[in-house]
Amino acid sequence: MSARAQAATFRFIVGNTIAGEPADGQLILLPKAPQATVPVIATKAFMDGNDLAVGDVTSVTMNGPQVPVRIVAEVPSFPAVSAPGGAVIADLASLQESFARQLMSPMAVSQWWLATTGGGVPTGLAAGLPSGTAVTTVAQRGAAAAADERW
Repeated sequence: MSARAQAATFRFIVGNTIAGEPADGQLILLPKAPQATVPVIATKAFMDGNDLAVGDVTSVTMNGPQVPVRIVAEVPSFPAVSAPGGAVIADLASLQESFARQLMSPMAVSQWWLATTGGGVPTGLAAGLPSGTAVTTVAQRGAAAAADERW
């Protein structure tokens, strides 16, 4: 058996279902492990504002509850972070595992960052995305930042 988390879907009857219909559910089994910190990188503004250094452990609010994090690196800035207090950036899989171990709901994904040849948008990409999805390139973000008078 692999050390990776495994998931399986089960059908079961829940107490007061309508007309005894089965309910769908998912059971995720995780090995018992001590609460670990989530490794993150932090912006300089976050580090300075919280008097932190690389290697420090702190708690941050993500998706409601507090999540213990370990600062593994500091960066001057990060492209999607515009808050004056800075931010931490976490690996999604590590963060979701931490949430699962604390019996919390998964964090919704609001952005996907993809590396493409030449930094351009692949032909036909936008047509295959869900309604309301925005595609932005590094060049577009740079132009928007250059036009922003706050910079």
